[in-house]
Amino acid sequence: MSRTWKTMMTRERFLQGVLVLMALTSQISAAATSILITIGLLCAIYDFAHHRERLRLDYHIGEIFLVYALALLIGQLMVFPIGQGGREAFGTLFDMMPFFLMMLYVKSWKMAGAVLAAFGCSVFLHDIASFFQMYHYLCARVPIGRLYGLTKHPSFLGTFLLLSLPLLAFLPRAAGLARRKRWMMYVIAASSFLVLLFSQSRGSWMGLAGVMLLLVVLGFRQKKAYWKVAGVFIALFLVLLLSVPSLQRRAETLADPNFVSNSERILMWKGAVEIWKDHPVFGIGVGNYKSYYNSPQYLSPMAKETLHPHPHNYFLKILCEQGTWGFVAFLLMHGMVAWQLYRCWRNPQGKQGQTAALCGLLAFAGFHLEGMTDCTLQILNIARSYWLVLGFCLAASQLKDDATGADGKTEHEKSFDEG
Repeated sequence: MSRTWKTMMTRERFLQGVLVLMALTSQISAAATSILITIGLLCAIYDFAHHRERLRLDYHIGEIFLVYALALLIGQLMVFPIGQGGREAFGTLFDMMPFFLMMLYVKSWKMAGAVLAAFGCSVFLHDIASFFQMYHYLCARVPIGRLYGLTKHPSFLGTFLLLSLPLLAFLPRAAGLARRKRWMMYVIAASSFLVLLFSQSRGSWMGLAGVMLLLVVLGFRQKKAYWKVAGVFIALFLVLLLSVPSLQRRAETLADPNFVSNSERILMWKGAVEIWKDHPVFGIGVGNYKSYYNSPQYLSPMAKETLHPHPHNYFLKILCEQGTWGFVAFLLMHGMVAWQLYRCWRNPQGKQGQTAALCGLLAFAGFHLEGMTDCTLQILNIARSYWLVLGFCLAASQLKDDATGADGKTEHEKSFDEG
């Protein structure tokens, strides 16, 4: 074997390790994930300069992301003072990098299985912390409060789990994990479902309901088995909702217009629209909603809560901060990713790739439905996890199925069993 080939293989294994660690830390440590993203970007730049033929990326996606990046940066030059929000804009672009690293370097189902297993371990750490919190509530003999895992807020935990559930529920078998690891992922999916409910994050509940509805709709077009999965999750949700008083009380607030959280959201949405009307083209600059909304010009006299850094609706946040210019680019970018996932699901390379595309579609739909009532995409770890999940699912959806032997196992499953 030539020295050049050995060097390439060594670097390939190193990059695989970087992606696995990134999947492990994405929901836990922002600092560690930043270091890993930087290492991955340096490797990608080197490969682009010296081994461009090894890089695999859909040029249409690359072009759309470049358009969004230019729209974001140019928009910051058009707000006054010039460049206000530039730091946040560059941070937004940096947080997208896990998408490209996954697209570039997830090249086999063996690699996909390793990333999925690491991601599952990351989710499991949140579940353990959440069950420990639940244990404390039970020991104190008080109603179970909102669980938050290793995050700073229950809504953040709900978003993490909303992104993770499709991958943990559908992908372990498709990724060729060994039977023991496969069932571990299923157990983590079940525990994550419970933790998501007890996080009492209403936005995540709405996102989860949207995921179930999408499964039903896709079942009409492709597989009726989707209906069974959706039915099981819906039944479990209803049983817990009707049997646990704290969950029932939380659900009742969804339709209560006098509930403070609901009424304040409506005021913040109206404020965001008014800000956009005054700055329709380029907006007010990324990260500047807080200073504008809390000014006398936009803060309603009926507002009981102030100092909110976002309008609890990510689409309105983009609209008022980046203007129509940035909002259209934002829709084009996410629309292209969703379209590519749908194409891979509708016309798959194989059953494994189709399952990966399904996971991407479910994660995409649930996340953006939740984004109608919250702004979790502006949270560092959540943004990186979101782009990591989409990049991983889209990369895996474009892989060909592993060859299956006479024993009904793929080569990847055999390698795990032998290990």
